[in-house]
Amino acid sequence: MKKILVVFMLSFLFIMYVGAIDETLLFSEDELVTVATKTPKKFKDVPASMTIITQAQIQAMGYTTLSQILQTVPGIYISTSERHLRRLAIRNVTSSYNDKALLLVDGIPYREVFYGHLFIDEYFPIEIIKQIEILRGPSSALYGTNAFAGVINIVTKNFSDIDKTENNVKDCEKTKTVTDSGTRIVNNLNIKVGTHDLSEFAVLSAAKFQDGSEVIIYGRKYETKGSGPQYSRKHQRNAIGADPAMAKTFMLKWNYHNLKISTFYFEFQHIFHTNWDLPAEVKIYDFFQYKDVGFDVFYDFNITEKLSVELKLSYQNYDDSSFYHLTTKFEEEPGVEDFIVTWDIWPIKKSQAGFAELHFNYDIFQNNTLSFGIEYTIEEIIDVRDLYIERATGSMVAPDADPAIGPYSYWVDPVTKHNKVFYVQDQQKLGKFDFIVGMRTDIHEVFGTTTSPRAAVVYNHGSRLILKAFYGSAFRAPSYRELFTKVSDPSWIKGNEDLDPESIETKEIEIVFMPNENTSLTLNIFESKITNLIGRGGILGVDEIYENSENEIDIKGIEFTHRVKRNKLQFDLNFSYCEAYDSETNELLPNLPTTQGNFKLIYSPSKNLNLSIMNVYVGSRVRWPDDTNTYYGKPVDPKYPMGEPRPDVEEYFRTDVNVLLDLNNRTRVNLHCFNVFDIKYYDPYYKKPYQFDIQGPGRMVHLSLVYYF
Repeated sequence: MKKILVVFMLSFLFIMYVGAIDETLLFSEDELVTVATKTPKKFKDVPASMTIITQAQIQAMGYTTLSQILQTVPGIYISTSERHLRRLAIRNVTSSYNDKALLLVDGIPYREVFYGHLFIDEYFPIEIIKQIEILRGPSSALYGTNAFAGVINIVTKNFSDIDKTENNVKDCEKTKTVTDSGTRIVNNLNIKVGTHDLSEFAVLSAAKFQDGSEVIIYGRKYETKGSGPQYSRKHQRNAIGADPAMAKTFMLKWNYHNLKISTFYFEFQHIFHTNWDLPAEVKIYDFFQYKDVGFDVFYDFNITEKLSVELKLSYQNYDDSSFYHLTTKFEEEPGVEDFIVTWDIWPIKKSQAGFAELHFNYDIFQNNTLSFGIEYTIEEIIDVRDLYIERATGSMVAPDADPAIGPYSYWVDPVTKHNKVFYVQDQQKLGKFDFIVGMRTDIHEVFGTTTSPRAAVVYNHGSRLILKAFYGSAFRAPSYRELFTKVSDPSWIKGNEDLDPESIETKEIEIVFMPNENTSLTLNIFESKITNLIGRGGILGVDEIYENSENEIDIKGIEFTHRVKRNKLQFDLNFSYCEAYDSETNELLPNLPTTQGNFKLIYSPSKNLNLSIMNVYVGSRVRWPDDTNTYYGKPVDPKYPMGEPRPDVEEYFRTDVNVLLDLNNRTRVNLHCFNVFDIKYYDPYYKKPYQFDIQGPGRMVHLSLVYYF
C-alpha cells in the first residue's frame, strides 16, 4: 500500500510542476475515425464508447505486445492463461478463446476459424501499427459475429506514417534517401533485448515512387523464454518459471492511389509444460504453433459526387498445430521413480476463409448519409483431429478412443459453410443532434438468420459538453468446434449442430465534458444482458455436449476517463466498475474483477525525450463456489483449513516505467521496465475443476534500439 501512495504522490507532483508536450503524442478529439460508423466522423462525435491509441503513445509507453497495450484501456482486463496466451475481457465479457471480441486489421476481420480465437500476445507486431481503435460494446450491426463485447481495429502504417512518425518531421530530409528517379526511401532497423532472454530483430523499409505508388516491407523475428506463468499452489505440480515464445512475421503492402494490396505471413509458437507432475529436471516441453498466411485487396472510388464505394477482398489460411507427450511412471528399483515417454500427440487444425465486402456511402442530402453494404464469407475446415502415435508400436489409435467410433480422441469432418450479409445505416444531423440507426442481417447455413439492430443519438451542447445514448445488440456464432466436433473419447465434449448464437443487448449513456481544449472528462454508464450462452451439458465425463444455457448474465457498470494535456505532460486516468451476475444464482461471475484502474503519465521535457509511468490496478476477483482448499486429499494452501472455500483472489497494483530517447534524427533508444516493484499477482485458472492459480509476469526489463538509414 505504501508503494501505491508513493506512486500517486509522484504522479500528482508531475502534474503540478511540469509545464509543452510533444504534439505527436496527442490524438485530437477533432480527428476523423471510421471504425465506429464505417464513415469518417470526428472522434468526439462517434456514437460508441471508443479509445484511440497512437503509435507515438505506444512508443512512449514502451510496450512490446498487444495485450500490454490493451490493458491500459478502460473496461478491459487481461488475465494470464496457463498456456502463455492472454485472455481478454471487455466489460467482464470473456471466453476461453477470446471469441467474444473481434479483431480487425485495416477493417478486415481476422479470427482463427475453428475456435474463433483472437490473438493478443506477441502474435501481431506493434512496429507496423499506426494506431489501435477500440470499440467497447456490441458492434454486430456493422461487423457481425464475434463483435460481441467490442471491436479492436489495428490500422497499419502507410508511407506517410513512416516518413512522419519514424523520422522526426523537422529533420526528415536528413534521414530519407531520394534517388535520381525521384523515389523516396525510408528504412529502419529495430533491435530489442531484455531479461528472460528476450530478443527481437525487425526491419521496416518503405518507398514512394514518382507515380504515387508506395511499397512497405516488414520482417521480424522475436524470441523470449518469458517470465511465467507459474502455478502458485503448493501441491504436487511444479512451478514452471519459463514461458517460451517465438514469432516470425513478414508483411508486404503496395498502395497505388485508391488501390491497396497487402499480404502477410505470421508464425507464432509458444511452448509450455503440460507434465506438471514430472520432476523439474525432466523438462519435457510441448508447444502450440500457428502458421497463418493472408492476402488483402482494398479499392475505393466515387461513382458520383454523392455516392462512394469501397471494395474489400481477403483470403486467410490457418495451419495451426500442437505437440504433446504422454508419459508413464514406473519404479526402476524400489522407491526410485522414473518416467518414459509413451505417446506423441499432434493436434492438427487446418482451415481457411475468404471474405468480400462492398460498402456504399450515399449523401442523400445535406447532413444525411446512408451507408449500406453486402458481405460474403466462405469458411472451410480442412483437417481437425488429435493424432496419437504410440512410440513402441507406431499405432495411431488414441489410447482412450473407441475404435468402433473412430481412431481419434476428437475430430471434425471437412466442412465448408457460407455466410451472406446485408447491412444498412442512416446518419442524420438535425441542429445539435446526430441520429444514427442501423441494422445488419446475417444469413448462415447452420443456424439461420440473425438480425442485429443499433441506434444512437449524440447531442453537442456547444464545444464543451457532449451527451450520447446508445442501444446495440450483437451475437457470437457457435464456433466450428462447438458445432461439429465428433468424439470417441468421453472426456471430450461433442459438438451440437442445433446450437443458437449467443446474444447480447446493451444500453449505454456517455457524457463528455471538455472544460478547455486540453482537458476532457468522460463518464459511461452501461447495462447489458447476455442470453443463449454456450457451455457444457450432458453427463460430466461420460456424454458431454455443447448446449445453450437458460441462464442469463446481467452486467452493469460505469467507466470514468480523465485526460489532461498540459504543456509537457499528458495525463490519463481511467476507472471502471463492472458487476456481472448469473441471473439464476445471483452470484458474481468468478475470476473477473469488479474494479479496475489505470493511471498514465507521459512527460516530454524536450522533443528528444519522453518519460512515462503506467500504473495498472486490478481489484479482487471471486473464485468458483466449489474452489475449496483441497487437492487430492491435501490442503492447497496451508494458511486455510482444508476443504473450506478459499478467499477471493487478492487485488494488485502494477507499475511500469519507460524512457524514450532520440539521440539524433537517426537513432532512438527505449528502456522499459515492466512491473517495476516485481509485484506477485495471480489469476485463478478459468476452467473447472482445476484449482490452481497462475502467477502473472514478474519484473522484465527491455532495451530497444531503432536506427534509421
